[in-house]
Amino acid sequence: MMLKKYMRTLLIAIPVALILSQLIPALLYSDLTTSLKIQYHSFQTRNLERIQISDEYAQGNTVINTNNYGHGVKGEDHYYFVENHLNLVQTTKDFQNKQYLIEQSGGTGINRLNKVDDWIFFSQGKSYNRIKTDGSQQETIFRMGYPLDVHLLGNWIYFRNFSDRSMIYRMDVNGQNLERLVNQSVTDLTLYEDRLYYSYQEDEAGWLKSVDLEGKDLRVEMNREVKDLTVWEGYYFMDYEDDRLYRKNIYDDESPQLLVDEKVSTYALTENGIYYALHSHDVGYPGDGLYKMALDGSDKILLMDTKRVEGLCLLDHWLLFMSSDESMLPNQKKLDLRRDEILEMAQ
Repeated sequence: MMLKKYMRTLLIAIPVALILSQLIPALLYSDLTTSLKIQYHSFQTRNLERIQISDEYAQGNTVINTNNYGHGVKGEDHYYFVENHLNLVQTTKDFQNKQYLIEQSGGTGINRLNKVDDWIFFSQGKSYNRIKTDGSQQETIFRMGYPLDVHLLGNWIYFRNFSDRSMIYRMDVNGQNLERLVNQSVTDLTLYEDRLYYSYQEDEAGWLKSVDLEGKDLRVEMNREVKDLTVWEGYYFMDYEDDRLYRKNIYDDESPQLLVDEKVSTYALTENGIYYALHSHDVGYPGDGLYKMALDGSDKILLMDTKRVEGLCLLDHWLLFMSSDESMLPNQKKLDLRRDEILEMAQ
């Protein structure tokens, strides 16, 4: 009798479990659930001070820095950058008069910086925050989970929402008016002038598309998935295939030009050329060596034989980066682009 009862329970439980396994993911990503999450987010940020950015076309950071996780940003008189992944630092443009806006001995790291007016915006784990440039009034404006590729333009912040399958969202600088802008899971998001460029793969086909800042006027830019896209002087620079670096003329249909026939972990475009690092075999620290080449891929040279290169950040004629020499822990360095001289950062 007990066995029959157990079997009946099992026969009911298995189909119910199968139904739930299909239903729960659908519910998690349904329009209703998304709408409820957005409403709750708006409720959480309802009491924040309403700020208004003076220049509606002010860009919070460069695409070059954003592609490298936004470890630094420049202001009118100061640089703001991340130190040791944990601290938010302000210095004058000669790297003097160092002040800590955020100083912590451990915990969640800081990245994805943007700056407009007297506000610094930054990511810290699952949240996106803002703090005044004097270190006061730190506030959370988004806490739904890991904003990616965060671009700020005027009073709007555009990003991939990791908690909603990396779809493109936007919200204002007060955390209000949050909305899903592009109903597509994307792998890369770039802001160029007044358009959002995004890439994704679907049904074994890859795409690079763009929309205006309202999510409208859809255009197909390329029938290929790309990553780390930078639009620069009439070219797309991008990871086009197998982590290798390519460039393609925007205005013709010619195949992309291979610039580096090795896996590139990070790169930064400058007027002086492209600075980049190669993939390393060290788990968790992909950058290996700091290299330089011309914008057309010629004249490749190794500037520094170093390990664990990461956090490239272009601030005027300075390129900041983290790297490790020998078996030491990574430390911060600065490269003077005027003469390709590498200096240690004062701690």
